[in-house]
Amino acid sequence: MDLELATIVAGLALVIDDTQTILIEPSYRAYILSGHVLLEREAKDNLPPDLIPKKPVSVLSTFLDPIRLSVFTHWFMAIAEQMGNMLQRTSISTA
Repeated sequence: MDLELATIVAGLALVIDDTQTILIEPSYRAYILSGHVLLEREAKDNLPPDLIPKKPVSVLSTFLDPIRLSVFTHWFMAIAEQMGNMLQRTSISTA
């Protein structure tokens, strides 16, 4: 589905195009603008009670869901490929 300009996407959603993947968390909204996407967190007053954290969560104890894992895997792979390409372009053979 193509998103038109000025579309508002409520989380939980994935926005995917040729060059990026954006994960919109449940407490966020994405505004599709010309040339970029603006993410905005909803005020706690507007959130459903099940989305308001009961206590602070340690980063180490959070569960990494499969979608987020896939997004980060592809992101890191793209960075590694770009680094390899740059190394190939800048390397000099002395033999």
